[in-house]
Amino acid sequence: MLVRARMVATKSFPAIAANTLHSLLNEFIEKVVVHEGEGRGNSRRQRIDIYLNFIGAFEVPAHIVTPMEAEEQRRQQEEQAAKEARSQELAKAREEKRKAEKREFTARKKAGLLTPEEQAADEARLAHNRAWQKEWRKKRKAAEPPKSPKPKSLKELAALQKAGADLTPEEAERLAAYRERKNRQHKLFGKGVLLNHSFSTKRCGSIANRFHRMLSGVGPDCGCSRVFSFSHYTTPTKR
Repeated sequence: MLVRARMVATKSFPAIAANTLHSLLNEFIEKVVVHEGEGRGNSRRQRIDIYLNFIGAFEVPAHIVTPMEAEEQRRQQEEQAAKEARSQELAKAREEKRKAEKREFTARKKAGLLTPEEQAADEARLAHNRAWQKEWRKKRKAAEPPKSPKPKSLKELAALQKAGADLTPEEAERLAAYRERKNRQHKLFGKGVLLNHSFSTKRCGSIANRFHRMLSGVGPDCGCSRVFSFSHYTTPTKR
């Protein structure tokens, strides 16, 4: 900006001496701060702060765009779009070529037309892929959080309790709830309880599963809005 102002002043007032131009510029400009440049080539940018007398640092408003700057932005956008389109076309062409070569190689491999060198290279490639996948699975497994221990089955809990081992409160509660449920089932079977609930087996599962859920106090998980009902029956007497 300082150089441009000097050129304008020289063209407007050719008879003025150089020291006079400097004195005129110094009347308006207090100081010029040149910062370190950033970037390389066409993308290199360098900030220059101009401090004017009685004003301070002068900043060009960001919302003001000159026609020259707008044209430059449009040209850069067009160049960038052309580069991206060209890059996508080349990438698509490379991918199509790779797929065609792979299809041709697979067809020759199935027909048994590979040379010994090609067979050795294919085996080496497959071995490398297997080793890489094994290493990747190992790294993924190492990065995963440790899994919580699998809870013991009811059979194992019963065996531990029978052997005199100490159970946790949760395990003891599970085992007690299971035994209570089994006792209730035996009592109901002894009384001869039937299940009067008519819905399709395809939706609600097997009859044994429905009856087990009824005895467990759990409603059907088939999505139907019907409820379970009980009815006692007596064994018919022989005549």
